[in-house]
Amino acid sequence: MLKSREFSLAPEDLEKLRKIEARDENWRKRERARTLLTLHQTKSTAETALLVGIHDRTVGLTKRDWVARGYESLVDRPRSGAPSKITEAQLQNIVNKARAEPSSAKQLLAFHIECGGDAVHPATLSNALKSVDFVWKRTRASLKKTG
Repeated sequence: MLKSREFSLAPEDLEKLRKIEARDENWRKRERARTLLTLHQTKSTAETALLVGIHDRTVGLTKRDWVARGYESLVDRPRSGAPSKITEAQLQNIVNKARAEPSSAKQLLAFHIECGGDAVHPATLSNALKSVDFVWKRTRASLKKTG
């Protein structure tokens, strides 16, 4: 196992990690890259934790993962959990309906059930739509046409 004082990055890794820290859209990848860059400079897990604003155990785990997996360690591993209650085909059907006409989550849920889908909570439907970057906004009552 590496000690904190022995941690250093190759020049090409430094350059690539700086680019990831500056430009990557995933905030976790940016934070892990920043942690590794700071650790390279300070050589101390405790000091790195203070500078980055994370727990020193997180710094140690980030370092250990970097040594074991390299750039793959910057990306989140798949997490466990229940399978999706809405299939990909059903989700695509809901997205098409939502794009065709403005609908609330409850209206889309009713459409989903009519098409043979299981009854789910409206928030489950909303989260599924967000997972494919679909965004809709409700119309405020004050902006609706009267009459």
